[in-house]
Amino acid sequence: MILHLFTHDKFTYDYICFINKHFSADTHLFLVFGESDSSYKIPEFNNVKIINISSKSVFKRRFLRIKNALLLRRSAQKAEKLILHGLFIKKIIIFLAKKPHLLPKTYWVVWGGDLYVHQECAPHDPLECVRKEIIPKMAGFITYIKGDFDLIQKWYGASGQWLECLCYPSNIIQVPKKISKPNTLRQRILIGNSADPTNNHINIFNALKDLDLRDVEVIVPLSYGDDKYAEAIIKEGQKRFEYFIPVRSFMPKQDYLNLLDSVSVAFFAHDRQQGMGNTIYLLSKGKKVYLRNGTTSWCYFKSIGVVCFDYNQGVSLDIPHEHILKNNADLICQHHSHDVLLNQWKGIFKF
Repeated sequence: MILHLFTHDKFTYDYICFINKHFSADTHLFLVFGESDSSYKIPEFNNVKIINISSKSVFKRRFLRIKNALLLRRSAQKAEKLILHGLFIKKIIIFLAKKPHLLPKTYWVVWGGDLYVHQECAPHDPLECVRKEIIPKMAGFITYIKGDFDLIQKWYGASGQWLECLCYPSNIIQVPKKISKPNTLRQRILIGNSADPTNNHINIFNALKDLDLRDVEVIVPLSYGDDKYAEAIIKEGQKRFEYFIPVRSFMPKQDYLNLLDSVSVAFFAHDRQQGMGNTIYLLSKGKKVYLRNGTTSWCYFKSIGVVCFDYNQGVSLDIPHEHILKNNADLICQHHSHDVLLNQWKGIFKF
């Protein structure tokens, strides 16, 4: 049995459905940590268990805490492999530190923020000290971004293997392989992917200040992240741009993809790998994408031949020659297909 320990997030639903569709549900158990009434759906399968202690009753919370701890311990002991989908949950990190014999069969699916927390926490942060104990002993690291694996080796001295994988259905392209030409009255541009300060929205606003944006709609997704930061960005964006369109509420997936189809240029100024699902989709539809040179995401796209534009070298709204955009779309569809993802997971489960 393979045990998946999952942070309840936007990737959860599609991934569990994908695995249960292509593999036997009897061989996979998903423990999903989070609230059952979250805005993210959880599929109702017999091999999916919600791990939370939400209750108004002190006694019930205590009962659930004990029940969940026993389920985790028994499942982890029984499993042939433990797959950590993100390394965010404190109780999982502490659990693995107390059960080091589980680490040689533990694999970490790297999300991004769970890796780069290394740069953000204090040097002697207690939880980071525990992470430094367990990460070097893990069996492997699952990511399609080689640069992130290199950082795991550099920061944590990890000796486990790199298992190349697209990880989630959000990273595969299921749309027709064609250039998407916006059909809007005004040109639209996209800035960032969330209300996380790592998007560096103000830096992008400053980079755009010398461009003529009088007839350009500025789309800024702010539907998840820091609410106070989002409000500050909205206030600043409304001052600077005539047609400023913040996206504050979650949109159905197809509606959001339609929104991405409507833009011509996207600006991502993250200092690290982030927003890859958005970036992959935009490139697959022939959009001009700006990234920060030197990030692991920039290096990944360069390694597969995709042309992104260097945010540090200045910005413009000029559209590149169509053959560049078409070649980008072809390469993304080639490297980010359903069959690639399926074969990668087959290899990991047999590893």
